[in-house]
Amino acid sequence: MFKYFGSQLIFLIALGLLLEFKIVPLFAIQGAQPDLFFILLAFYSFFIYPSRTLHFAVLLGIIRDFFAGTFFGLETLAYGISGLMLWVFVM
Repeated sequence: MFKYFGSQLIFLIALGLLLEFKIVPLFAIQGAQPDLFFILLAFYSFFIYPSRTLHFAVLLGIIRDFFAGTFFGLETLAYGISGLMLWVFVM
């Protein structure tokens, strides 16, 4: 999966986890927070490896499910659908 930019993507995912759950809530405006993982997913689909967008989206969804306190599978489903839509858009 990480054929290109493997170690950099792992670093970006770890940095995204740190920022998403520790720093970004401090800057929320009336409860609205930016979704850094979706920004990373869009960057991946447009610039790095467009044909693997769906796989990367599901991986990001699983990672968010493990660390977020939501229903398990909800983030994975949302990221999978958005990854599919991005893949169709890029191709």
